[in-house]
Amino acid sequence: MLPTINEFLDRRTVPGKGVPLYVLRGVCFRWARENGGPFIDIETLEAQVKARGARIGLRADGEPQVLGIRLLPADAPDNVVPNAAGAAEAMHKIAQRTR
Repeated sequence: MLPTINEFLDRRTVPGKGVPLYVLRGVCFRWARENGGPFIDIETLEAQVKARGARIGLRADGEPQVLGIRLLPADAPDNVVPNAAGAAEAMHKIAQRTR
């Protein structure tokens, strides 16, 4: 499950202001299903997002928001990430600026 989550985060997210947690979950679940991946556990997804430096906060309406990343548009091609550690470091730096 972790390799699928990491691949999703590497290929379909970029540093940004944030994305609602329920949207991130839904897109990750659909992406895993379409790519033959295993069922994604919600807690594991949240833990992996936090491990990469993003943080989960609350929006004004009380919904959880993942700060420090954004999703690529559906019609955008996947990121080509030659070094996943570099992508994780970039996400961590963005998260540091949002705190």
